[in-house]
Amino acid sequence: MASFIFFSFYVSPVNAQEPFICLSENESGQEKNSSNYSKSTVPMFMDSVEPVVFNIFFWRIRNSMGSIPSNQPNLSEEEALESVANLNIAYNGLNVFFKYKGVGDYISPPDLPLKIYDPITSSCVDQYDANGDIIIDPHGYGWLQRCERSGVYSHAQAQGYVEENSFNVYVPYAADFGGEGQPSNTTSIITYNALSTPALVHEVGHNFRLWHTQSGYLQGINQNTCERNENCEHVTRDVSDSNYNANDRGDFVVDTAAVPDFVFEFCYRNGYYDPVYDLILDECIVSGNAVCFQDPDYDSLAYFDEFCNYISGSRDCQDVEYVILESDWKNFMSYSPNLCKDNFTVGQEIRMRETIANDSGGRFSDAETSIATLYEPYKGSYYFAGPNLPVSEKPLLQPGFDYEFIECSGYYPQPLGYNENFSYNPLHRISGFYADEQDYGAITHPNHSAIRIEQVEIALGHTNVQKCYNNFNKSPKGGKYTKFNDGVFNTNVTIQVMDSLQINNPNMIDNLQPGLYSIEKEYDNGAKEETVIIKGN
Repeated sequence: MASFIFFSFYVSPVNAQEPFICLSENESGQEKNSSNYSKSTVPMFMDSVEPVVFNIFFWRIRNSMGSIPSNQPNLSEEEALESVANLNIAYNGLNVFFKYKGVGDYISPPDLPLKIYDPITSSCVDQYDANGDIIIDPHGYGWLQRCERSGVYSHAQAQGYVEENSFNVYVPYAADFGGEGQPSNTTSIITYNALSTPALVHEVGHNFRLWHTQSGYLQGINQNTCERNENCEHVTRDVSDSNYNANDRGDFVVDTAAVPDFVFEFCYRNGYYDPVYDLILDECIVSGNAVCFQDPDYDSLAYFDEFCNYISGSRDCQDVEYVILESDWKNFMSYSPNLCKDNFTVGQEIRMRETIANDSGGRFSDAETSIATLYEPYKGSYYFAGPNLPVSEKPLLQPGFDYEFIECSGYYPQPLGYNENFSYNPLHRISGFYADEQDYGAITHPNHSAIRIEQVEIALGHTNVQKCYNNFNKSPKGGKYTKFNDGVFNTNVTIQVMDSLQINNPNMIDNLQPGLYSIEKEYDNGAKEETVIIKGN
């Protein structure tokens, strides 16, 4: 089967003059309309799918000298983590989870012919200098152009810039495009500036064989004769209407509304191209849009305001005005402003899960890992004994989930394995974090606690508190003792606060007067340990 590539531009709504363009080598309708897809939109379908976890790894694309210019951004681990958090927040409703595996450096090959995309011929052409010689780019993919993107994958494979058994995301520091996702595959390109947006959510949607919600908008034009026909996806969603065709047009997902291409809508509405009025592009598309782009009033997202509100008015190839709801332009696979997007439809979610289940090339199963890995830190280590670990080495869990750290019992100087039994108090919550937590250095597994991840519990349908870590080898930072002066538990007490030297003094208890005491030790991660003793003569 031939391979196909999606190719997307991303812009912020505050930078509306730059077009959000997608160049895609579309599959045939038959391939889109495969019998592998039920086209179900029944929410209960998702109740029957098992959770699945995929590894994901990021690559900084450096130039052939292994560097990034000082005036260019450099992908940090925190920025990669933010992108994975966005991915998990978007996909956890499908019972799909991503485990962050790290960031590596991709060194580009040198001495590449410098090519440029020609919009008139829709092809990549060599660039020539004044002497007529082909220009050689000595810096490789440090600046990634759309014409070079396919070479990234082949070079990465040949040179070992591939994290096995993972989704691989390649991040150039600069490019003339925004992102690309390969369908039925686990590779994508996301430019640095798009990482903090839902761009990766969009491209992974392509990995799982989703199409843009405006797919088929140009099907209303015969690409050979430039004459209008009515083959576009029609507006009606009434299955009894003779015009209904959502099941085999557009993105082949019946609960995504027919929508225009929001990026080119200025052109459509202002007479440069409109399938209703048979306007000619050229070859039906390229030259007509090129004329539109030369208009000084051109605005790639002309009908969205700064609050992501949309002004309706476009019509389909039957001259029927689109019926577009807020959820439609906020769909992750639409061409609305990138920062406006926040949802998939049920039909899209089901199609993605059916793509995963089909997995004809085995790519997804290769990248799959266990649920247990979500309870493992992506960096740092657990204290066992000896000197205190530096703060930078504490065990950190990736953002994008709702965590609770629950007090647990027993002596476990290292965390128990996944699904091993231990006692815990579900009412005693030591700490917790929401999925959108911004302080990634704070999401650590405290001593004397076990991990609860709400999204995993929902996916499994049962309580899933894991990996009790209860280490008493670490010295407390301070504490206090309370003496019950009457020899019974009441309010007649004497309290003595102690610093680290006093609480760790091996003769501390021996030096106490006889009586009933509560000794409380405090640790630097916020945990507390309380012991009751009766000191005799």
